[in-house]
Amino acid sequence: MSTIRFLVIMLLIAILGYSVSPYPTAPSEVSMTGKEFARDETRLSTEKTCNEPTIINSAKLSDLLPVINSIRRCVEERGHATAYVYGSGRAVDEALAFFDMMRTSGLSNKTTFIATGVIWSASNIIWLAAERRVVLPGSQFIIHSATHNMSNESKQIREEAAENMIDSTTDAVSLAAGKSGANLWERSIQALGPGMTLNARQALEYGRATEIQGYEDAPQN
Repeated sequence: MSTIRFLVIMLLIAILGYSVSPYPTAPSEVSMTGKEFARDETRLSTEKTCNEPTIINSAKLSDLLPVINSIRRCVEERGHATAYVYGSGRAVDEALAFFDMMRTSGLSNKTTFIATGVIWSASNIIWLAAERRVVLPGSQFIIHSATHNMSNESKQIREEAAENMIDSTTDAVSLAAGKSGANLWERSIQALGPGMTLNARQALEYGRATEIQGYEDAPQN
């Protein structure tokens, strides 16, 4: 009798073992607004360690959530994080959500972004989320018209910044755009105009970058 009971128990264990998958269910595609981002930034995680490069080449929230977690993990482990940025962006509100999250979580001043190619459209907003921004000589920043159309006050900013934005840095632009809070980057690029392309040296001059690797080799205006 005890043998039969033992066999029944083993059979039940085997059945349960095959019916329960040992692997977690993959997260579904995230579709959120910028307002929901701050509440759900930990929904997705990443297995990436601080010994592996963090790469930002998308402005989709479903891609940015793991980036935030990766940056936070590296800051907690090492006190600083580095990420490589290139590629295109999508919706401006998603990029601004990432920008806001980096600033409000205190990660901006502990993160270095390195531009490794062409950054265009809404990814320009993501790029400004780190306080230290290093560009390689061949990098380019393309201000796409998708961001130009987001602000109703671009005309006013243009008028206030027009005389100074080329000869100096973006002091006038920043002064005018600073009134908009989280939209500072979005509004400052309004003054530069849609479709404008900045090379590495111009990005440094206009305050888009904080330093250039190999400055003497940077592209000339």
